[in-house]
Amino acid sequence: MKLASFNPERDLETVQSWLSNPDFKRWFPLEPLKELPHETIMIFSNTGKAVGWFDVFNIDQYNQKAEIGIGFPEKRRASLVYPASKKVLKYVFEDLKLQRLTARVFSFNQACVRLLEHFGFVREGLERQAGLILGESQFSDILIYGLLKTDYEGGK
Repeated sequence: MKLASFNPERDLETVQSWLSNPDFKRWFPLEPLKELPHETIMIFSNTGKAVGWFDVFNIDQYNQKAEIGIGFPEKRRASLVYPASKKVLKYVFEDLKLQRLTARVFSFNQACVRLLEHFGFVREGLERQAGLILGESQFSDILIYGLLKTDYEGGK
């Protein structure tokens, strides 16, 4: 047996033929292989200074889901984080018409955990020692949170 990384020139036609087989495809609710879209949404203060961003990535229109990440490098920006989060969730569920968002967060990032829970995200899982902390040689657990469109609509 031989293992090799996926090579589009060599493998794409074969994989597409597998995924076009209805008996096989029913087990894999996936779109055809492609790079999923990604959007970065910048957040600015009232003075026009960039203070953070949201990443909406792995946007899967077929399954109506995506992942979300947030970065606010400057501390004590709660007055911007909450209204910005509300706008981004509105965009994701109303404009992109997604049904589900997933967020993964280091277990030690309690500020992000509080933000997710404030907006109705539900803790769905734990990936033990799944993330290497940047600049350190230790791993952290990653918490997995999910938000459904029905959860969002109930909390508007």
